[in-house]
Amino acid sequence: MKRSIKNIVFGMTLTAMVLESTMVSMAGSWQGDIKNGFWWQNDDGSYPTNCWQWLDVDQDGIAQCYYFGADGYRYTNRTTPDQYQVDGAGFWVVNGVVQTKEINASYLYLHYNLEGYGKLPGSAYENEKNRKAVAAYYQVLKTQKRFTSANKMYSNITVIDADQDGVVELFVRQGDENEEVAAYYLFSYVNDKVSIEELECADWEMGQIPNENKVLLYTAHESPFTGYEYTVENGHFKKGKRVFVEMNDEGSKMFGDEYSKKVFGNKIELEYIRFAHLGSQNDLLYPSGVSSF
Repeated sequence: MKRSIKNIVFGMTLTAMVLESTMVSMAGSWQGDIKNGFWWQNDDGSYPTNCWQWLDVDQDGIAQCYYFGADGYRYTNRTTPDQYQVDGAGFWVVNGVVQTKEINASYLYLHYNLEGYGKLPGSAYENEKNRKAVAAYYQVLKTQKRFTSANKMYSNITVIDADQDGVVELFVRQGDENEEVAAYYLFSYVNDKVSIEELECADWEMGQIPNENKVLLYTAHESPFTGYEYTVENGHFKKGKRVFVEMNDEGSKMFGDEYSKKVFGNKIELEYIRFAHLGSQNDLLYPSGVSSF
């Protein structure tokens, strides 16, 4: 699932930067060498000149701002024509502090074609913030007693990206010694810390509605099926609308209000990882695949 990804580029003039407006440039890559310098080449062969560019070169969701001269080369350790400073790496600095800009989820949509079922591709998750998040999740799962003492064959994890921002969340089912689910948890990553929400105990299943940035938690073992939509806001899960449908005896027809039927009809089932099969934090790096069942 790992693939190389194009570097993300934000471009704008410094005046526009001050006004907090941006325009999106094309993906590209650095060209040049240490002796002569570097320029940024867009995928179509063009390159920026006489302008500022926001670039997220290391794909961590944080962009730095560079100035490119008339010849296209990046400025370093000097004052730009509009009297701003860049350091040895070419970063715009103010009083020695590198200026940065966070790239949000809507920008990911511009640069990654949504793959099957509306999910972002795996390459969207190979960023520093997501790696920190899954490392923190893994630490919790391996050190907190409520998880280390769980029945490892009957406890499992579904990796999701409810808000499609390139940083995953977890839906965790904790099983006990009687091979029953004792608790359900939603993990998210907020302000560099793991946030854990314990759900009211019910026989929950989880489906994702990627195109609407929602997940659905619902009871699914017998009709009628009932559940709740969840979204992620400011890193925290927020409970939304209740949905309710019934199925006929053959399971071929759904009854209920139109909104509920749409929600259940659009959800996708995802695979899970058993606690016993969780080998490293890298197992949590990408959202779970679509279940074949």
